[in-house]
Amino acid sequence: MIIAASLAISCPAWAAFRACGTATTVVGGGATTGTPGTPAGAAANDILLIIVSQDDEPVTYTWPSGFTQLYNSSLTLDGQAVAVAWKRAAGGDSLTVTRSATPGEWLLQACAWSGRDTGNPPIGSTAATNNTANASPTTITSNGVTALSGDDLVWIAGLDVTAASATAALTQPTGYTSQGATICSNSLCVFGIATLDNTSAGATGSISGSMTHSGNSGWAAFLIRIPLSGGGGPVVRHRAWVISQ
Repeated sequence: MIIAASLAISCPAWAAFRACGTATTVVGGGATTGTPGTPAGAAANDILLIIVSQDDEPVTYTWPSGFTQLYNSSLTLDGQAVAVAWKRAAGGDSLTVTRSATPGEWLLQACAWSGRDTGNPPIGSTAATNNTANASPTTITSNGVTALSGDDLVWIAGLDVTAASATAALTQPTGYTSQGATICSNSLCVFGIATLDNTSAGATGSISGSMTHSGNSGWAAFLIRIPLSGGGGPVVRHRAWVISQ
């Protein structure tokens, strides 16, 4: 007797946060271009984000070829610009950003996500900003997005500190993975990144984390959903076997 059987197995799609590259500080004094490090393993069809924090505002950025700006928020407590742009990688992509001429120091970092949708772009929440003098640790709350099943989420928080922060620590939102807090050499550009892979469908609501810093600080916060390849949800595979008797 031969019995044939089939089992449907739900497997997670091979799609997730890949890596962030080395952050780059560009000292002021008229330097108008900056290039963050390439994320390790970045490949064609990855989604790339470049995050920039600038100790001055307002600032206009010219992004590398193929990048689209998602945010450019001016903070006015001490003066800071926090900006983000994205691109679907082609492979060997330039990451060099050009800014309008300002004297302020700036900080750049690039991050990559694998296995993302090749037709639908990342969607960002409306920017949330706060220009009051918040004591450390500061709670930072982004607006929400409506996610589809399998989306990856990235939460970005930029500070506008009134005193140089030699150290800063990120407490990521609940359920997220911290990708760390980054500080420029003059300690006046600080941002933190946290990620969540393969989220469930629905409205996220506002998302809060916190950061420690010196002095007081304003902030900007963004939440971005990065669509899963194939429209979301797990990949279902069928495994068949034969039993012979």
